Amino acid sequence: MGQLDKGLKLVRKAFKAAGIHAKDEALNILKKQNIALLVVGILSFTLGCSVKSSKSHKTEATALTEQAQALKSALSTGGLKVNGAGLDVLVGPAHGEKWAVDLGDGVKMVFMPIAAGSFDMGSNTGDPDEKPVHRVTLTKSFWMGRTEVTQAQFGKFVREQEYKTYADKTGYAYIRMESYVQEQSGINWSNVFDRNNMPVTIVSWNDAVAYCEWLTERERKAGRLPEGYEYRLSTEAEWEYCCRAPSASSELADTAGDYAGNLDSMAWYEKNSGSKTHPVGKKKANDWGLHDMHGNVWEWCYDWYGNYTSGSESNPQGADSGKYRAFRGGGWYFPATYCRSANRGWSRPDLPYSDHGFRVALAPQL
Repeated sequence: MGQLDKGLKLVRKAFKAAGIHAKDEALNILKKQNIALLVVGILSFTLGCSVKSSKSHKTEATALTEQAQALKSALSTGGLKVNGAGLDVLVGPAHGEKWAVDLGDGVKMVFMPIAAGSFDMGSNTGDPDEKPVHRVTLTKSFWMGRTEVTQAQFGKFVREQEYKTYADKTGYAYIRMESYVQEQSGINWSNVFDRNNMPVTIVSWNDAVAYCEWLTERERKAGRLPEGYEYRLSTEAEWEYCCRAPSASSELADTAGDYAGNLDSMAWYEKNSGSKTHPVGKKKANDWGLHDMHGNVWEWCYDWYGNYTSGSESNPQGADSGKYRAFRGGGWYFPATYCRSANRGWSRPDLPYSDHGFRVALAPQL
């Protein structure tokens, strides 16, 4: 085994120990650029280990600076990303770190890290379908979209795939008219609002799933998908865990099934919305760094809608089958009680509504 191959082996080992996923093509870039051993040197230097400069005629500091620049240049050729220390070589997100997906033309999706943990799901003081309260454990960490999917983000998918939503194909959708919804023709996701940072609405559950599948395939081809993970709708359990923000300080932690903080500062709802949807991210985030988990628009979840179990569960995925899909979070028209963390809604997966959107999770495959 030559020196470069030995260097690559050490790099792979170092990346694995750091929880960094780098596919073979990315490492081959290092080999072709003849800098695998330099990567090891930079890693060792950053970690406070011994360093042997590859350019003995120069000072160690100068050599490492040049090596770091060469590393950045080579990685840039392969579409990889390096932080200022020349250490984080990422072809995908690192667990516990924020992650951004660049969709091009200045459109990005930001995902916040969510630690594994346990919480009490449901409410004994809410609607019948929120009972019984039961202990849920999410055994693996994941990432949750910082905001609801926007028109700009959804538009990238539609244009790239020439995708037709349910409203596009049928010519109608269901529009929120104060206390009722009304079937209306000639309206779809692109003409209900004219602002890119508005949450996309008039998308069915099926449309939301198609978007997630596109994003998964896109990032898998680029080598930026952690093994065993996919972009998808969150389960109801994952969604409620994120909404409650159980990592919050005790005065904000949602232990009563209500809100993860002051509702007026965190949500657009009946009291303060002016009877309209608002741009994402304008209200205060919860302790996970997630915006608009309460209010603004309802968010489709993965699960078939069904009754809760009475016992403890790990990674629940809802009913095995059903007629309706679940959605969560409340919306601009609805009073505070509908915006509670435990509140549940349901509808047919093929129907689009003007007050329904969705949020994407990067989470374990289901």
